Amino acid sequence: MPDEVTQSPASAGADNITVKTPKGGHTVLIRPFMTGRDRVTVRGVMLSSMKISGGKDEDEKIEFTAETMQQANLKAMEKLILSVDGDTDEPYEKVLDMHEDDYQAVYDKVSNIAKVSQLADKKK
Repeated sequence: MPDEVTQSPASAGADNITVKTPKGGHTVLIRPFMTGRDRVTVRGVMLSSMKISGGKDEDEKIEFTAETMQQANLKAMEKLILSVDGDTDEPYEKVLDMHEDDYQAVYDKVSNIAKVSQLADKKK
């Protein structure tokens, strides 16, 4: 089912994305962009465990663990999820408690917006 686009005051006039979850039928409202503050926060998660190796005579290699990537994506979810079924009280926590198929539908949409993997690529 394609995502719906809705207007919401929670995003200061931006077109939000509505995801209808496949199992529970929850309506999750997601902001369709990262703010500069969001980007700094998500990037900070990645930089906190960044490993750099190499030297003058070697190619520099920057590494992030899979756990770091997951934590950065979770931080992006926390920043981008606006509401669940119209409830704006801790919507990120509500998504974490959903059926795994519902969680995955929301996670996939947020990952496409946040592009955390591209943050890692930009550091190389």
